[in-house]
Amino acid sequence: MKLRLETPAPVAETIELYTRNGIIKRIDLKLAIMTFWKSDTFGFVDDKGLVAVIGLGPMPAENGETIMDLWFVCAPRVREHLREIARIARLTLAKASETTGMRIRASVRKGHLPGRKLARLAKLEPAGEIGGFEIFEWRTR
Repeated sequence: MKLRLETPAPVAETIELYTRNGIIKRIDLKLAIMTFWKSDTFGFVDDKGLVAVIGLGPMPAENGETIMDLWFVCAPRVREHLREIARIARLTLAKASETTGMRIRASVRKGHLPGRKLARLAKLEPAGEIGGFEIFEWRTR
């Protein structure tokens, strides 16, 4: 199945990815929706509908440096497309960091293997831990 890229990602379908199977608490959903609206979004669609969404949104500056938050939400069938999504993410991150000069960071829940795998495939590098999250960063090449 071929993927099609939609930007911005469709709002209702993205929220459905977050709420499917009750994986997100009500307060977290509010935060996810606010993050969605502040982000540039990229939806990955196959013949069955929305598979995944990647977003890049602003974070508070650190030591005067602007940081972009990379976030990801997906349907279980993402496995079929993970390598292609990672390839497109690498190209998008390279362009974003090249044009903005901003540091790009992703937070993955500790022990969340699919998130770690995607970070690795997208060529994000481990950059430490904060709370219950592993931090990965895109390094300008």
